[in-house]
Amino acid sequence: MRLISLVFKRDGMRRRSLPVLASVWINSRSIVPGDLFFAMKGAQFDSNQLIGEVLDKGAAAVVTDDPMRAAEFSDKTILVDNVRRELSRAAHHFYGEP
Repeated sequence: MRLISLVFKRDGMRRRSLPVLASVWINSRSIVPGDLFFAMKGAQFDSNQLIGEVLDKGAAAVVTDDPMRAAEFSDKTILVDNVRRELSRAAHHFYGEP
């Protein structure tokens, strides 16, 4: 487990700090307690539909750009404007520079 502090901002207003994360994922099947999950919409599937499932598996939080799903799970979601951009930033901070 790595110690990391990620802060996400939405319009400079909402902030949430996650001090301890196990890993960063986009695959809901890989989630274990303490992971950060990025819910993304794709051409074939919208993983925002799995937010409840990954939280039940113990995900520390879910990053999403879907305001409806973020409101439904407000205590464990981080609403961002662009989930792919935030995934890139989180991976950079979590895994370091290659």
